[in-house]
Amino acid sequence: MKILFRSAAVLIIIYGVSVSLMSCTGNNPETALMISSREGDVEAVKVQIAKGADVNAKNEVGETALMFSSDEGHVDVVKELIANNADVNAKDIIGTTALIHASAEGHLEVVKELIASGADVNANTTREETPLGAIFGNTPLFFASQNDHHEVAKNLIANGANVNVKGFYGMTALILSASNGNVQMVKELISNGADVNAKDNGGYTALIFSSRDGHVEVVKELIASGADVNAKTAESQTSLSMAIDRKHLKIIELLKEVGAKE
Repeated sequence: MKILFRSAAVLIIIYGVSVSLMSCTGNNPETALMISSREGDVEAVKVQIAKGADVNAKNEVGETALMFSSDEGHVDVVKELIANNADVNAKDIIGTTALIHASAEGHLEVVKELIASGADVNANTTREETPLGAIFGNTPLFFASQNDHHEVAKNLIANGANVNVKGFYGMTALILSASNGNVQMVKELISNGADVNAKDNGGYTALIFSSRDGHVEVVKELIASGADVNAKTAESQTSLSMAIDRKHLKIIELLKEVGAKE
C-alpha cells in the first residue's frame, strides 16, 4: 500500500548534476537525493550529501528523502540519511511520517532504525483524502494492523504505541485486525490492552465485524476476551444478526452458546 502520490517514471541519476536540481515527476518535483533514496542507491546518496544536498528538502506534497527510502525499505539509505541529520519526525502535507511509511509497508528493520533514532510511534496523519472521505488520526500501528504486519506492530507496541487510538471512521487497530481476520494480531493487541468493545463511528465493534465477515477464530478470541456479544451498531445490528445474514453457521453456533441475541 503506497500512502502518497507516486509517479511511475524511472529517472536516471547522473552524478555530475546539481544536487539541488528538481526532477519533475508529474506535478511533484523531486531532488536528486530523493530519487536516489527511493531507488536505494546508497552510494549516490553519499555523493549527493557530500556535495551539499539538503537531506530535509521536501517536494510539493511534503515528502522527504527519508520518507521515500523508508517507504521502499532501504535501511542502508535510511541509516545514511539519519547519520546526516535527516528529520525522523518530518511530516508531509497530510501528516505522514517516515515511520508511518515503513510501518504501512512492513519494513521491520527500517521501523527499528527510525524508532531508535527518535521517531514518534504515535505520530498521526492529519488529513488524507480517499474515495470514502477524509482520513484523520492514523498512526503507524493503525497502518501496520491494517496491512497485517504483525512483527512491525509488536515492535511499535513495545515502544509505546497507543493500542486504542482511533483513526479512519473511528476504527481502532483491533477493529481493523478483526475485520481482516488476523487472529495473531488480534491476540497481540488484546494482550497489550486493546479495548475489545471499542466502537467505530457506525457502532461496529471488532466482534460485529468478524462475525459479519466469517472469521471464526477471531470471533472465538474476542468472546474469550470479554467482547459484548449483544453490542449493537447505530442501525441496531448485532454480531448474531450479521452472522445470520451471511449464513456463517459456525459463528451463529458460537454466539448463541454465549447468549447472543439478534
